[in-house]
Amino acid sequence: GGVEISGEKVPDSALRTPEVSAAASEVSRHPVVRRVLVGRQRAAAEAAGSVVMEGRDIGTVVLPDAEVKVYLSATPEERARRRARQSGREAELDRIRDAILDRDRRDSEREDSPLRIAGDAVEIDTTGLGLGEVVSRVLALVKRGC
Repeated sequence: GGVEISGEKVPDSALRTPEVSAAASEVSRHPVVRRVLVGRQRAAAEAAGSVVMEGRDIGTVVLPDAEVKVYLSATPEERARRRARQSGREAELDRIRDAILDRDRRDSEREDSPLRIAGDAVEIDTTGLGLGEVVSRVLALVKRGC
């Protein structure tokens, strides 16, 4: 698994920066790009048979008929703290929070598949929760079949 560019693995920490987040939001505004990516995501899901996918429109656009849909949320402050900790940029907390809010706004207002929670998704507010607790809650939903 993981992401590769020109055959070289890209560390997750390099993908979780405010700059990459902003660029992803900007690129995703283009309908042609979205159509191509949605097609590839659907093909990957079909090839896998059983898959866990993460993304802002997986449950509403890419896999609207998924058996289990979970929408993980957290306050902008919590999300900024996590991102700063992941990237080692704790001193940039305010800038990271502002970038997160800006991306949320852009993604919610875009014309092609705007950010929204699928009507049949279960939302889990992860503010203040550790990774293990979030995973436990998601696994409980999967076992119940949502």
